[in-house]
Amino acid sequence: KFPNLKEFYVALCQVQKISKDNFRNLKKLEKLDLQWNRITTIEADSFDDLTSLKMLNLYANNLKEVDGNWFKNTRNLNRLSLRWNQISSLPENAFELLKELKKISLESNKLKSLPAQLFNNNKKLEIINLSWNHIEEIPANLIDGLTELKVIKLNNNRFAITPSIILEN
Repeated sequence: KFPNLKEFYVALCQVQKISKDNFRNLKKLEKLDLQWNRITTIEADSFDDLTSLKMLNLYANNLKEVDGNWFKNTRNLNRLSLRWNQISSLPENAFELLKELKKISLESNKLKSLPAQLFNNNKKLEIINLSWNHIEEIPANLIDGLTELKVIKLNNNRFAITPSIILEN
């Protein structure tokens, strides 16, 4: 219906589920803001038509998991916010298709650990926010190869010892 739509803000609307039909034919959409809803489910093909998407904000929802298949056609995405959800773990391939990603916020979730290869394909990452989780240890090679990285936030986690990425990099 709106083939030229570039920005779509759907905050505070009590949305609970994102389905594959919600964003059909919005090929020019660059910003999608879904913050402060009650999203618990995102179907695998939901963002398939969003080939121009650069910013996705899923802040303050009820997501418990991240599926790397959500991002199979959003290869221009450079900002992703998953802050304030209920995510307790991430699959190794969660962000592997997001090669343009510059900023990711996973702040205020329930993460306890991270896969060592989580950011292997995100060579353009500049900012990573992992604050306010339950992380006890950071894999030593988590940020290997991230030469553009400028900021990594690890505040308020549960480290038993100083993360080796701080001492080795």
